Amino acid sequence: MRLWLLVTVAFSAWGQNGLIPGTPVLDRPTLTALGIKLPVTGDTNYNAAVSVRYRKQGAAAWKSAQPLFRVHPESIGFNTVAPHFAGSILDLRPATTYDVELRVTDIDTSLDQTFTLTAATRPVPGYPATPRQVPVSNVTQMNAAFAAAQPGDVITLADGIYTGSFFNIPAAGNAVNPIVIRGTTRDGTILDGAGCTGCNVLEVYGGGYVTIENLTIRNAERALRFQANGATGNVVRGIRTTNTVQAIGSKPDQTDFYIADNVFEGRLVWPLVVPQDGALHASDTGVAVQGHGHVVAHNRLSGFGDAIDIGQSGSRAIDVIGNDVLWSYDNGIELDGGEGNVRALRNRLANVFMPISVQPVIAGPGYIIRNRLTNAVDEPFKFHALATSPPQEPNGVFAYQNTSLASMNALRVQTPLSSHHFAFLNNILMAPATTGIVVDWTAPIDDGVFNYNGYFPDGPFYFNRGGYQGYPNFASLQAAGFEQQGTLLNGGTFASGVTPSANYSPLQPAPDLSLASNSAALDRGVVLPNINDAYRGLGPDMGALELGCPAPGYGPRPPGVDESNEVIGCETTGSAAYVRTDLGTRGSWRNIYGGQGYSIAGNTRSLPAWATLASNGTSTVVWSAVSSSFRALQKAPPSTQRISAAWTAANSFTFNLNVTDINARQVALYFLDWNSVPARQQLVEVLDWNGEVLYQQTLSSFSSGVYLVWNVTGRVQIRVTGLNGAPLVSGIFLN
Repeated sequence: MRLWLLVTVAFSAWGQNGLIPGTPVLDRPTLTALGIKLPVTGDTNYNAAVSVRYRKQGAAAWKSAQPLFRVHPESIGFNTVAPHFAGSILDLRPATTYDVELRVTDIDTSLDQTFTLTAATRPVPGYPATPRQVPVSNVTQMNAAFAAAQPGDVITLADGIYTGSFFNIPAAGNAVNPIVIRGTTRDGTILDGAGCTGCNVLEVYGGGYVTIENLTIRNAERALRFQANGATGNVVRGIRTTNTVQAIGSKPDQTDFYIADNVFEGRLVWPLVVPQDGALHASDTGVAVQGHGHVVAHNRLSGFGDAIDIGQSGSRAIDVIGNDVLWSYDNGIELDGGEGNVRALRNRLANVFMPISVQPVIAGPGYIIRNRLTNAVDEPFKFHALATSPPQEPNGVFAYQNTSLASMNALRVQTPLSSHHFAFLNNILMAPATTGIVVDWTAPIDDGVFNYNGYFPDGPFYFNRGGYQGYPNFASLQAAGFEQQGTLLNGGTFASGVTPSANYSPLQPAPDLSLASNSAALDRGVVLPNINDAYRGLGPDMGALELGCPAPGYGPRPPGVDESNEVIGCETTGSAAYVRTDLGTRGSWRNIYGGQGYSIAGNTRSLPAWATLASNGTSTVVWSAVSSSFRALQKAPPSTQRISAAWTAANSFTFNLNVTDINARQVALYFLDWNSVPARQQLVEVLDWNGEVLYQQTLSSFSSGVYLVWNVTGRVQIRVTGLNGAPLVSGIFLN
């Protein structure tokens, strides 16, 4: 009886710890991201893991994404969330189908299960397939056109002032034929609320697919509001709102809005911030979205209480990308109430009381990546809870690759309520040199990671991990177990020489935060797949900008630039331009190839600082360690000998080459069929990091030796496949 009880208890514990995955589901896709949820049961010890790979459909090569985050229902409290893993694949291209692979593992049961999904991003919103032009030139005509609007109507307002409020569009378009309301010129076509209060100048009541673009709305309490619960596919593009309390309003459960390339100007003037008037203007919101799948991108905002808000608890799959906040009385971006897969990427926020708020992200993950924060007055990252009973505390927030210059503390969280299961990695966190405290994190830390971050100046630091405790300098902080791979920065971090100011009152333009060539932040980050794996040096740089990569754009983009073609910084893909096939040089490569680096099979390698090279699936065959044949490669200097050898494999192998600077570099591969195998053939392909073939050639009869030469930028893969006989490569040479 006792043995049976022990076996039963052991089996029960094993069953609770063992993970049982459900069926993966996809969040609503955005233009550049895919969100995933994997429902689970079991795994009560939280040691299962889900890795993620993806590729453009039809491509051969997989790319790694961030692993899915294990949501912790026990930390969520007020809200009910079922156990699951969740995560996002970032920086995709619109209207593209991807294969997604989830690999689920759990050491408790030796579980190793793979799920393969197919998912597509949304396209950039377009225009009616069968448009009907409706020109208007006065308020009467405009109201009539709005009242009669049908799918496919393009209602074009002539330049002029259209005075009034509560102009409304009752109808909906559809995905093929949206309704478009368009001004002739943005600054010449003006809807003027004439100072109305309690009003919306323009209202959209239909179920969705209405586009508002290229006009100005001004002088009212609210500029534009989408009034239909559950509306989908609405677009606000290229408009300006000015002298309004709120710019864009919404209703619950709306989906897939695209609010991009607009200018929103509120009424508040810097340096007014929320403590000065008791939060009188806390509800003066620039853009508020509710529901799922929204994209708020590349807008310029100023003069609001909060610039961009998530307005509905439980919202998922929302992208806030590339926005330029010039000043804001309270928060720049509020991810508050987002349940999971909410994302703030590559935004620039200057002169903001608390730039980014997660009060709370309910379940996670919430991503805060590559944002630039300057002249932050109080808490740069507001990790606060809602003081309900039980409290709603932030969960699963990941702050990666941000640069923050604050006027008080580099990190500051002032609350007695906890933050759960979060990470700060690869950030630059700076305070004025005269600050009394660099970090003052009073909130209890539950499973929070701080590492690979750069700080200025040198302490003191206060964290609440198992109790609020101070550390006088960075060395003592590291000795206590924090920031084991972190870095102490100095005043020369940025090429511009900028450092934080203790006086936040003067309105500060966003400074240049490019790293100095000798910055202590260079190459000191940890590699984060799908976030910084296109780094240009020996490792990822800390902060929002990778040295040697183009800076992303902030605010409205030039005409013709959108998510399909915009530059977002370092690209993981590369290029390869074919230069020549060389049959004459044979093994005598010196002074022709390899002037800056080489790797010779069976001999040695010497790579320049601007290149990394790795092989996958190769072995080495050496036919003659010392050869006098002109076909054999010269060994690396100073040797005067030659060697006949090759890398090979049973079927195929791949070289992963990363040119880490911004220049095109000459790359030559030498192919030698030493034994002259009859009819040997092999396929040589150069692919970008998405698996797209950039070049391919079939080689045969190369017993005398042949070079293929390309000019390469970025990351490429060189794949060699045996078509008849094993594939062979004898050397790689870099100029």
